[in-house]
Amino acid sequence: MVRTFSFIGALLSGSSTVLAQADWDWQACEDVRDPVAAIAACTRLINGRTLGDVGLAIALYSRGVHFINVAEIDQAIADESRAIQIEPLHPRAYNARGNAYYIKGDIELAIQDYDAQLEIAPQECKRL
Repeated sequence: MVRTFSFIGALLSGSSTVLAQADWDWQACEDVRDPVAAIAACTRLINGRTLGDVGLAIALYSRGVHFINVAEIDQAIADESRAIQIEPLHPRAYNARGNAYYIKGDIELAIQDYDAQLEIAPQECKRL
């Protein structure tokens, strides 16, 4: 009986450690102050395979923005494209991918993404 409680206690403490790590990763993934650390945190979330579609799209979007900030434009486009594939109505992913295309010099693709963002969420464009 004591072994059973010890085992359950170990499981619970282990799962709380996992949850704490995931919470820390979300905070770090969304932190713009250190894009390299944010990319690592977003990657852990993405690779953890515990996110639903919305969470995965958000983590990919965030990592894509950080990739733009460290001039990894092709990786940013790949992440934003995957976020859009998962969540086609994600206006900020269109904006971020548009920014990446613009930086890359693909103005036509950038305009297409900005137009898509405007169509999906015109109120988002007013705030930008």
